[in-house]
Amino acid sequence: MTTQATSLLGLALPVTGELSGTWGDTVNTASRIEANGEVGKVNISAATYEWIKDTFKCVYRGKIQVKGKEDIDMYFVEERM
Repeated sequence: MTTQATSLLGLALPVTGELSGTWGDTVNTASRIEANGEVGKVNISAATYEWIKDTFKCVYRGKIQVKGKEDIDMYFVEERM
């Protein structure tokens, strides 16, 4: 098992390869969602939409092709309800 050190609020924490791989996938997915957005708009995934749908009006964009992933349902956040 490989270990690397990660800094969180100035604390050095050991991170196993498995956790690091999961974190890396999350960061890559967020980066892909951001890259598929538009200037001046907030682009979110379906998972985030489920969290905020009762507070914010969102517009469904459809399934967006994302490099290295399955197509992801994306939404633009329009305004607070």
